[in-house]
Amino acid sequence: MRYLSIRNRVYPKNLNPNGYAFGGFIMAEMDKAASIMVEEVMHGKAVTVFVDNLHFQHPVRNGDIISIYAEVTKIGKTSITLHISFETRCVISRDEYSVCDALFVFVAINDQNKPIPIRPLLRDNIPDYIQALVSK
Repeated sequence: MRYLSIRNRVYPKNLNPNGYAFGGFIMAEMDKAASIMVEEVMHGKAVTVFVDNLHFQHPVRNGDIISIYAEVTKIGKTSITLHISFETRCVISRDEYSVCDALFVFVAINDQNKPIPIRPLLRDNIPDYIQALVSK
């Protein structure tokens, strides 16, 4: 089940010289959305360690409204994997487009920045679909 993690507007400071949102902005927003979802699922520290298959499919323009959705897809021994979807709504036409999606992997870490088991860090009130992933 995917959840809306971030909704925002694109501003001129987010644009490249061609007038489109630059890829670094898009990826940073996706990473923020993933980290918000991770915080909903667990307490403690976790860091991004891997991003897989990020492919840009549609440009994002100044003024567009962006929506970033997050879904937990796997709970590992020390890691949590999320599918992040980045969508945009054109400010002029109001048309909606899928911009890109990717898998983000976060690893739970201790104060010495070493990986630690994630299951003891999971919150008590996680959604049922995530609880089912833990049970696998």
